[in-house]
Amino acid sequence: MGSTWEEVRSDRLVWAAIVGGQKLWRHAPLQAKPLPFELVNSLLDCALANPLLDYDLLCFLAMLALGFSACARSGKLTLPDTIRFRDTEKLPDRDSVVISKSGFRRSGAKLFLLSTGSPLTRTWFVMRLHAEFGRAYSGHSLRSGGATHYALRGFLPAEIQRIGHWKSAAWEEYICISPELNMALLAHRNFGELNCICTACGENGHWSIDMKCPQHKRHSEWKSKSGSSAVNANAVTEMSTNHTIYSIGESSGAAPLRNTYVNKV
Repeated sequence: MGSTWEEVRSDRLVWAAIVGGQKLWRHAPLQAKPLPFELVNSLLDCALANPLLDYDLLCFLAMLALGFSACARSGKLTLPDTIRFRDTEKLPDRDSVVISKSGFRRSGAKLFLLSTGSPLTRTWFVMRLHAEFGRAYSGHSLRSGGATHYALRGFLPAEIQRIGHWKSAAWEEYICISPELNMALLAHRNFGELNCICTACGENGHWSIDMKCPQHKRHSEWKSKSGSSAVNANAVTEMSTNHTIYSIGESSGAAPLRNTYVNKV
């Protein structure tokens, strides 16, 4: 019976039906919550003010800053926990890094090493990440947070793609902001260059990422010159954390949006 079942299962049509069913009814992948720039910046500021930090924590902070700014996965900076899956050649080298003679420099050493000289594993990095920011964030939060931050800063799609080493438009899936703003950004393919007019003072200008009129700041609305609906300036600010998120122009009574990390004001 076993051999007959294996023969049936290995048939090309049966296999195609199984694969098709998995694609139709598969569960949506869980996306990592993007790590906000404010949290990263706050932690680095605290580290600069503390001269008593140990080497391992400083190493974690350096990895955090590099991973966020480069939109890198944690796997690009660390080694797998399973030894047979490790490939040290994929770790960042220290060729362009100036290292003190009194530091932990060793012949052929990699960029990130613990004070014991052993390479950092992904589990070690994620545990540190959870200790500093909570379990809501994972190793992929650096990549998602960096891409979202650059989008809110007005970087061009090609620039974000180059920073994160994306070979396709897959980077767009990492930008976690309100769907309306996301669609507007991707539709125009040029962040920060949407011609708009302020409905309060009538001033013409560009639709900035923070939705602020130069004159009325956060107390006005931007309206597209093409006649599209106005956008509430108070609905969108830089991404933050620990806030309920709403769509552009929605009031606080609206239902929260999914995968949206734009701060409610």
